[in-house]
Amino acid sequence: MKKLKLKRSILSIILTMILIMNSVVVPVYASSVVSYNSRNTFKISSANDFPENIEQGQVYVLTTDITLNQGQQIKNLRGTLDGNGFNITLADKPLANNVSGTIQNLGISSSGTITSEDTFGSMVVTLSGTIQNCYSIASIKLSGFLGEVGGLVGTLSGGSIKNSYFAGTIDSFMAGGYGGLVGINNSANSVISNSYYTVNSMMGTVSMIMPKPQEINSGKKSENELKSGEGISLLNTSLPETGFIWTSPSNGENRGLPTLKKGKIESTPDVVDKTNLEKYINQVKELEVNKEQYTEESWNNLQQVLKDAKAIFEKDDATHRWVC
Repeated sequence: MKKLKLKRSILSIILTMILIMNSVVVPVYASSVVSYNSRNTFKISSANDFPENIEQGQVYVLTTDITLNQGQQIKNLRGTLDGNGFNITLADKPLANNVSGTIQNLGISSSGTITSEDTFGSMVVTLSGTIQNCYSIASIKLSGFLGEVGGLVGTLSGGSIKNSYFAGTIDSFMAGGYGGLVGINNSANSVISNSYYTVNSMMGTVSMIMPKPQEINSGKKSENELKSGEGISLLNTSLPETGFIWTSPSNGENRGLPTLKKGKIESTPDVVDKTNLEKYINQVKELEVNKEQYTEESWNNLQQVLKDAKAIFEKDDATHRWVC
């Protein structure tokens, strides 16, 4: 009876291990990949196509790099602007004034220095929506002493900046007196994740914190750090599914800084540690010398579990995803 109890204990352990391996949850992220078949999707192939407003439900998609004219800016962006991996060269204004929608897969630069005396950033003046998979190498200058300036955003108001970077230049009254990514944050619901800046900000990621945003894996990096494989890997961490990934430009464009290309991050298989499984398989095998001491039913049950355990153990590429 004592051995039968031991056998049941081993049976229980192996069953538990198999159940645990089969219960691993694989996270699923919402897709932001644009559908080009939508009646509300519009293409931007030149500055003439650049919208003054993008309403909720509308999607504007770049088909090539474009250069804006003086005074051009999106006043209100409530829908989606998808850069499609291309670049917009700004003239004299930030890309957008008020964004409650989404800007993604876009790079921006500037033909000169964008100057304002009020709080602003190179990409957005006020953000309550989302910037994801974007970069800016624009030059900006705060000419007033009452405003705040950030590399990407002027005022972050409950919005999100994800997997983006600023590697332009910032000029202000006080050297380093600006936010690497954001001028002012005014909401605890704001999120800055996997995003970086190269400028020498003595204020950090955000210049004025009222209150502190949720900041995850973000901060200052040198240009060389951003250009490195590690830098690209950081930008690709927990990447939103927008149809684009970060990569190193092959032709030296964008000063060699990371750019976007079509693709999807393939998750690395998480190989199951089968050390304990092997241990219990061997313990069960040792019971075979006393097979006659067990009932036929209990012995058959044990052999079935042992068979399943061996199948997992003998598969070289057995992973959590495979056993699910």
